[in-house]
Amino acid sequence: MPAGEVHERANLLFGEGAALAGSALGLDWREPLWLGAALGYALGTFWVTPDLDNFPRYPVLAARRWGPLKLVWLPYGLLFRHRGLAHHWVLGPLSRLLYLSPLLLPLRGWLEGLEPALLWGSLAGYYASQWLHLALDGIPLRRL
Repeated sequence: MPAGEVHERANLLFGEGAALAGSALGLDWREPLWLGAALGYALGTFWVTPDLDNFPRYPVLAARRWGPLKLVWLPYGLLFRHRGLAHHWVLGPLSRLLYLSPLLLPLRGWLEGLEPALLWGSLAGYYASQWLHLALDGIPLRRL
């Protein structure tokens, strides 16, 4: 199982490769779909990772990035055992989004005003970052 820094480096390399390929294909990164994908991918790479299930038992790089707000992840880390449901290909990323949803309630009006393509792109980018993490951890697809 790679350390958090290894996951981040791999995600960055993959993300840069995808960005270069997209640019070569003529994608406009200012388009809401692609901008959302980049933002969701960054969020999932640096702040909302499958390894948050290890917090507070072990130091988790993503939790440290939350600063004092890292305590938000304390119940999540106590609720999920490492490499359990949090490392499921579909339910793991969904569990973190649902866990964070109460924090997003104050932003509801603003979020509703965003273009759907931006939101769908964010979701796709977020899931891509999570799936790369799981692939590096060697989590088999049969856990779907």
